[in-house]
Amino acid sequence: MSDNQTLTSTEPQLTPDQGVVGTGELTAAGLPVELVGEAVNPPEEKPTAIVVKKSFNWLPYAIVLAVLFGYFGVGPIIDYVHPQKVGPSPKEIALTSENDRLKADALAIKQKEEADQELGKYALRVMQLTSARHNVSAAAKQVLAQDIVRVADNVFDKPMKYSQVFEQKKAIIGIIAIESAFQRLAVSKTGPRGYGQVGRAALKEGLGNCGVTEFNDEDAWDTTLNLTASACYFRSLLEATEGDIIVSLIAYNQGPNSETAKKFALTGTLEDKEALQYLARFSWQGQKASKEEPKKGK
Repeated sequence: MSDNQTLTSTEPQLTPDQGVVGTGELTAAGLPVELVGEAVNPPEEKPTAIVVKKSFNWLPYAIVLAVLFGYFGVGPIIDYVHPQKVGPSPKEIALTSENDRLKADALAIKQKEEADQELGKYALRVMQLTSARHNVSAAAKQVLAQDIVRVADNVFDKPMKYSQVFEQKKAIIGIIAIESAFQRLAVSKTGPRGYGQVGRAALKEGLGNCGVTEFNDEDAWDTTLNLTASACYFRSLLEATEGDIIVSLIAYNQGPNSETAKKFALTGTLEDKEALQYLARFSWQGQKASKEEPKKGK
């Protein structure tokens, strides 16, 4: 530094409020220079927040789960966490089955009642095609129709290998119409009597087939026994002919050992005049009764 250059300065003074204040004089080449330092406050230091992350302790929960698994097993725990769709209980299944059975029984009863009503109406229509329309009162015909339906139910509703139940019931009505015209006291010259014109042999065989073993000749006049013997005898013929109603009708008219019935069963040929007339009448009244409603009055 040359002699003509002088640098004078004062040391900075520190005060609590001002911070640093500096003054000085600078002479350079004879030029005075004054430096004045402004107070500078240092930035405030903010306290640093200390965050402590607390780790989750699984140990108590693990102990509880281990105890539950050991006591209940895994299944109930899984079902609780993820419930599964549970099917009906045995009690609910049994109750449903019982309700279904009751509904089926109620439907079967209703269908049977409707079938019985139709069969009774059919019997009344057939009666109107015979002399019974004059000789039997309306009330007596209704009671007789009910008796025929009841007996037909008892005889033909039992299981059969060859079963066309409703047609078989209609057939016994047709037989009674031809044999006696629904006259309880009708008697044949050869001995058969009653609604179905059953002789002693037919009465014995017919009632025997239905489990009745104790009877006498006079029982042929009883309405229920005569109708039962006739229906049971016809049923035995149906069973012998594999359910063939036509062959059974011929056998009912001419006897179970009828050669005409056997020939017709084998060849389908029918030349016997009596058998032809019997079947023709049966067919005619069946067709007429299926179309006509019973008439009121007489």
